[in-house]
Amino acid sequence: MGRITRKYKAEVSDRAAGKTSTVEGEVQVDENVPLLYRDSDARDQVRVREGRGTKTVTRVEIDGKDVPWNC
Repeated sequence: MGRITRKYKAEVSDRAAGKTSTVEGEVQVDENVPLLYRDSDARDQVRVREGRGTKTVTRVEIDGKDVPWNC
């Protein structure tokens, strides 16, 4: 079993500071995850990683492609 590295760019809103920032990084998705769900799995990992405390992830791009919350 291997892992696939995906690059992301996320827009994060910090309620306490009253500002929005853009963060970039990488997440790894298991290659056994069906192709249809890889983007949403990566998006959910970004949401957990970046959306802590007073921060909320408002938008995520995986490998340059916008991934909406409803997929």
